Amino acid sequence: MSFKEIAIYGSGAFGTAMALSCVRAGCNVTLIARDDATAEFIQSSRKNEKYLPGIEIPQPIQVTANLAALTQSDLVVLATPAQSLFTILNTLKPFLKRDVPIIICAKGIDKTHYLLLSDIVKQQVTSPIGLLSGPSFAIEIAQNQPTAVMLAAESLDLAIALSQPLRHETFRCYATNDLIGTQIAGAVKNVIAIASGIVYGKSFGNNTRAALLSRGLAEMCRLGLAMGAKSETFLGLAGMGDLLLTGTSEQSRNFRFGKIWGETNSKQAAVTTMQGKVVEGVATAEALQSLATQYQVRMPICKSVHDLIYKDIPLEMVIKSLLASQSDVEI
Repeated sequence: MSFKEIAIYGSGAFGTAMALSCVRAGCNVTLIARDDATAEFIQSSRKNEKYLPGIEIPQPIQVTANLAALTQSDLVVLATPAQSLFTILNTLKPFLKRDVPIIICAKGIDKTHYLLLSDIVKQQVTSPIGLLSGPSFAIEIAQNQPTAVMLAAESLDLAIALSQPLRHETFRCYATNDLIGTQIAGAVKNVIAIASGIVYGKSFGNNTRAALLSRGLAEMCRLGLAMGAKSETFLGLAGMGDLLLTGTSEQSRNFRFGKIWGETNSKQAAVTTMQGKVVEGVATAEALQSLATQYQVRMPICKSVHDLIYKDIPLEMVIKSLLASQSDVEI
């Protein structure tokens, strides 16, 4: 497979960063915005100040809102929020060429259909599917800082083929055929990051946060293995790597959302502060409860975050339960 013409749908921070990275990898890139005004501004100013302030967008990147650009691509990258993927695909379908591969960049579980994002795509198109995950803040990709990620697909040959056009000196893209595990890791880490932000906002120490993150990793593993994932996925970039990044940095929207909640004891303050920013862990917390029940997996930290968000359980009560052990043995 040869992929030189790449269309990236979604001109937010990550979509724009991936456009920059793909150009560095030697590809021809078209960045597709959702509306004409955004596309025209980025195309003329060569900046995306709303999402990546201070970053210059080189001329080789073409920016448009015309979905017909999808018909000229060898590879489509979807850089859109997880919860909008189903609707967006329905809009894009008429412009997607049959069997042109699609790479999903979102991390989450569809809370309306309780499906992995790869299954959402499979429902609507026949294209080969890849999923990009791992520790990768958009601003650092845009700044050309060294980054390592995972490209997952159902077959290793497909994963290797899809990773090739994305790779360059500072963007290392490794292949895996654990499509399920890579998605579970990306979804669960966002929920654990909210919990980590909460305990940080409440001024708990590093011991507490280390315990929370390690127990969160265990929850991620339990669900993933129950769904058929490979254990090694959770010890690598898609699992532990992304959890460490998202669960410890204020660049993470999920961590920042939890931190504000912990500092203020107010869900409304967190919601208001993050207004207009996608906090994927909020929706995913609801979807995870359905999966945990379906697969009979114990996920106490994720359940605590869910109850805090959706059942209005008092924060102090949730804090006490976040690290409460239900067993004398670490499992």
